[in-house]
Amino acid sequence: NALTITPVGQWGANIVNAFDTEWQALNGQIVNSLAFPADKGLKDEISILLNINQSNWRKIKLQKLLGQNLGFSARRRKDFDMIFLNALPTHAREIVPLLRFYYAGSVPIYATSQVYIGLPDARRDKDRNGVQFTVMPWALNPTAQAQQLRQQFKHYWPTSFNQFSLLY
Repeated sequence: NALTITPVGQWGANIVNAFDTEWQALNGQIVNSLAFPADKGLKDEISILLNINQSNWRKIKLQKLLGQNLGFSARRRKDFDMIFLNALPTHAREIVPLLRFYYAGSVPIYATSQVYIGLPDARRDKDRNGVQFTVMPWALNPTAQAQQLRQQFKHYWPTSFNQFSLLY
């Protein structure tokens, strides 16, 4: 059982539809999906996706019913085994920490290659540690020859290299 998280729009919808088709062929099921807007914080959307908001609502309802404050730890939904993430690095750097904050840190996250731009940045990439995604081995651990070629590409085509380094 999977949750999917992808941007609003045709690109996101196409990715989720392709994933859903293959996932169902493997007897998998998508239990819920989040299509997130690119121009807005995702705290509330992730909370709703994981049913944290419902957990908080139950606490408030119980406190009103009993007329006293209660010790409380929110609980997320338990009906999924993995998360499929389709996001650019900027959004992934926000989404993955939110998933961990809302008690889904032990759930495997599988992402499309767009989650990684192809230029290592340990300080900024640490928020995505543990996310599994497909990428060519030379992009993560390039040989000396590959590093030399990458530097040449970067020298001759700096703008396109920074945006599309994984395509070289």
